[in-house]
Amino acid sequence: GHQATKLFITHGGLNSIIESVNHKKPIIVVPIGIDQISNAAMAVKKGYALTMPLDNSLSVNDFITNIKNVIAANSTYKKNAEFYSEILRDKPVAVGKRVSRLIEQVLEYGDNHLRSSAFELNALQFFMFDVFAAIIAVFIFVVVFIF
Repeated sequence: GHQATKLFITHGGLNSIIESVNHKKPIIVVPIGIDQISNAAMAVKKGYALTMPLDNSLSVNDFITNIKNVIAANSTYKKNAEFYSEILRDKPVAVGKRVSRLIEQVLEYGDNHLRSSAFELNALQFFMFDVFAAIIAVFIFVVVFIF
């Protein structure tokens, strides 16, 4: 969020993308795996990011070229990051007021309606013994069938 920051280079995790948009910074994404590839595609589609593959084709010259393109004076990446930051920050009620209201609600009505149903499970259900028993049974069946 520092003013001197011109762009953010990230692996493409959702938190880092949201934080960079919040601070109006365009990004270069080098996705590694899992959800990062789809996060990078979403950011590129919205126009505030460039993506670079993490493979043998990744070169220093390409990296420098992309950095220059993203931080250029006429960069649409910065404008799009600012646009989506405004959308992200546009909240009808301030965060402090929302938190205060939720605390008042818990004080007034209690917290039973917020509790997870996991608290109502018995030990066999909680530790999923039925699932492990099924996996073990399949494993034993396969071993017996093979031999």
